[in-house]
Amino acid sequence: EEPRLPQSSAMSNLLGFTTVLPLTAFVEKTEPHIEPLTAVVMMVLITYICKFTQVGLSLVVMRKYDNTTGGRNQSTDTEWKKLIKRALYAHHNSFEALIIFSVAVGLALCTGVDKELVSRLSTAFILARASYLPAYLIGTNLALSVIRSAVFTVGFLACLRLMYHSLVAAGL
Repeated sequence: EEPRLPQSSAMSNLLGFTTVLPLTAFVEKTEPHIEPLTAVVMMVLITYICKFTQVGLSLVVMRKYDNTTGGRNQSTDTEWKKLIKRALYAHHNSFEALIIFSVAVGLALCTGVDKELVSRLSTAFILARASYLPAYLIGTNLALSVIRSAVFTVGFLACLRLMYHSLVAAGL
């Protein structure tokens, strides 16, 4: 059974270990689970799918791929150019997520966290991150950006839970 922090712990409530979160229910019902190392490789692919989306949109919309502007002059950009930049920003964010997820999986595997739990949390993370690019692309207003934030939060909480279980397994 999954270790839990004491009910009175503020940290446990912050990380969602003792509160009802969609992540917990989702992870328990998700079958089959993705092997943790396969999930890390999948996250690398997701990271570059974001980049390929940005390049593809550039080639289709502008008939060229230009990586020299670095996101400047966004206020004068067309809606299509803003969409292209959103794909690029999703690519950048995916690198950050890849680093955190890779470390979390490595810690969990090295400290002997139950492999089934690691697989379930890895599955939740990958499904959330696979949803991140579409959520980022459609999140052009405050209401829709909530979807992106929710998807990000599910993935981030999965990483935090992997790290938490690693600390517990290491006796810290």
